[in-house]
Amino acid sequence: MPNRIAHQDWTTDAARDSLSDFAERLLGRILLLCDDFGRYYADGSIIAAGSFPRRVGQPKLVSRVEQALAELERAGLIGLYSANGQRFIQFRDWRQQVRAAKSKFPEPPAVAEAPSDIRCAASDSNCDHPLSSAAEAGSAPISISNNDSRIATTSSAAARRRILCDWPEGFELNDAMRQYAIQRGIDPEIEFEHWHADCLAKGRQYRDWEQAWRTRINKAPQFGGGARLRSRMRPAMENLARIAEGGEP
Repeated sequence: MPNRIAHQDWTTDAARDSLSDFAERLLGRILLLCDDFGRYYADGSIIAAGSFPRRVGQPKLVSRVEQALAELERAGLIGLYSANGQRFIQFRDWRQQVRAAKSKFPEPPAVAEAPSDIRCAASDSNCDHPLSSAAEAGSAPISISNNDSRIATTSSAAARRRILCDWPEGFELNDAMRQYAIQRGIDPEIEFEHWHADCLAKGRQYRDWEQAWRTRINKAPQFGGGARLRSRMRPAMENLARIAEGGEP
């Protein structure tokens, strides 16, 4: 079972604070059961056995788990969907490290069948998908029953979150990203090329790709690449600074 991170902002999250004690406890245990993509079986008996192994066989445990799952879905913290004749969970607010290249479970139908306007567009580097399956600040949640595979939207605040996504199609350096790197002495073109290759090779996913770029630039010196690039660019940067001050190049 992989290690997971509990984020500090969970203590101030209104959706979590509205949960019953049992549902909140179950949410933390489901976090440990999910695969690297935040998915797991939406089967009360399987979840009960995995979440409470010392309580297996207790009366009404499975029914309590199933009731709590419905409560978590209403709160916008998980999405439930059907695929291949089974029901599954998609954990929302999935800010965990993705190590696996592929999920152990089928994708929610909305992932495979979502219309083009909710996919990663070339002009949308933030990937704001209206998708119930996962999300940091809540997107329109997937609430898929056995007889309804459409995306169901809700008005709850927890349903407007972003989800992790792969490298967006057409995502390129823009002026703001380039300037951010230059101000920190990093060659934006070379660093972007290295970052792109790294993201594709390791299957990195982010909710906000421009923020991920800024983080990359901030951490570049720690990994040698940024420091090397700064050294290479320093003469040109100093030359530009002298020109800006009215001196001779």
